[in-house]
Amino acid sequence: MTHADSVVDMLKQADGALHLSCFVNANIPHETLSRLVVAGIAVRTAFGYYALKGKIDSRDLPWVGFALALPDGALGLLTAARFHGMTNEQPESIQAFVPRRYGGSVNIGGDCTEHVDAISSRNPRFLTVGIDSVRLAGTDVRVTDQERTLVDLFIFSPLNRVRAAAARATDQTFFDALQRCAANPGFSIDRLHDIADALGCSDRLVATTKLFGFRRK
Repeated sequence: MTHADSVVDMLKQADGALHLSCFVNANIPHETLSRLVVAGIAVRTAFGYYALKGKIDSRDLPWVGFALALPDGALGLLTAARFHGMTNEQPESIQAFVPRRYGGSVNIGGDCTEHVDAISSRNPRFLTVGIDSVRLAGTDVRVTDQERTLVDLFIFSPLNRVRAAAARATDQTFFDALQRCAANPGFSIDRLHDIADALGCSDRLVATTKLFGFRRK
């Protein structure tokens, strides 16, 4: 069996992407991987990760690539809102929360050309509160849940008096998402405000949601 055959066999057996270290441990030269990519047999899902072409749905590739490159990051804002059916708006870039060590600059690498609108905060709870995990192509992708996403849409909108350069959503986007969430039986206004407490915007959010008849029970 050639090195190329071994790589293809490993990638076929994998749920999704494999890290370069898996091939290094199998004594497979990096040049073999490069040749398979050039031949269109394998793809680079993120820096240092490879998958069999077609193994990962092209629509999932940016999310999977993000999760592989930043396993402690979390997709959010309009990216998460669209996933949850809270908006029809399509952000120009993947919007995500990332650890401060990245300094707002994120490069997924590999064959993914998707730009990441990376947001960091001094509050570590931005990376822990209200975050679910979605399994895509053998990879756990962290994404903010419905209530957390709504809080973020408020925080990063003019309603919260943010600077125009920092705004990621409009007032109308927040209000439309709020109405859609309210129609969802699984939505919890109490949990919404608990998350707002953790992220330091509860008073402002409560005042805004009261205008639309949403009150804590």
